[in-house]
Amino acid sequence: MISLKRLKRRTILCLKGKRAIDKFRIVMFSMFWSLISVMPSAFKPILHRLADLAIRGVIIQYRGSYYSLSEASSVYLFYSEYEPWTWKYLQSLKQDHVFIDVGAHIGLYTIYVANILRGRVIAIEPNPESYEFLLRNIQLNNLKRVIALNIVAWKEDGRLRLCYTPGDTTRSSVKRIKGQERCVSVRARKLDSLLRELNIDRIDLVKIDVEGAEREVLQGMEKILEHYKPRLIVEIWRENLKNVLKYLRKLNYSFTVIPESISSDSLYIYAYPA
Repeated sequence: MISLKRLKRRTILCLKGKRAIDKFRIVMFSMFWSLISVMPSAFKPILHRLADLAIRGVIIQYRGSYYSLSEASSVYLFYSEYEPWTWKYLQSLKQDHVFIDVGAHIGLYTIYVANILRGRVIAIEPNPESYEFLLRNIQLNNLKRVIALNIVAWKEDGRLRLCYTPGDTTRSSVKRIKGQERCVSVRARKLDSLLRELNIDRIDLVKIDVEGAEREVLQGMEKILEHYKPRLIVEIWRENLKNVLKYLRKLNYSFTVIPESISSDSLYIYAYPA
């Protein structure tokens, strides 16, 4: 039976639908998703597929921007309690600041920041399916100052295998996660060399959410950290925590663990030049 909390969430999501057809499809998605928990296992893959089909391409309005949803797993990104700490730091950005979104997915943070700043936004998303919706959302909001790149941020240039589960691209990773069914070859770039090519002359805030590859991303932006000294919001897998913090200390960065972000397998830190 659907809980009152879930019912409230889905009602609010339905009200965010841009058009009548979007609201109707959100209702259909909610129906299919609710049935998953009560139907026999044999029906669950079909219901998952129907939920994905119902929500794919639905347009919602969220925090003053429009978003086209990519799959069922993207819905929870737009619940009000999702990563509230990140929004707090994004709202500290000033008009001329430059923001880099490493692991942008479909553009939850990219679109919001690009709509409120005059400065550049660089969005990096390696998963080709998510990248397609990132581009859709940039176009949907008529954003001209976003540079979107379909690459993996890494410690060196080359190519890597990116693995993910179809229907849940939120956990795409070069560090293969149990249960992932599909892998694709993607271009890898050091942020140091990439941003030099883009002639970016300042960097103020970098958000990094890369499912276990956070140390390699930071290694590939060492010159950025030394020269521009941006603030960082980084998700860190617990197994990487010691090495990541050691690396940041070496570059003379201080950090604060965000208490409300702590989970059994990861946490977020806010890092800044000491």
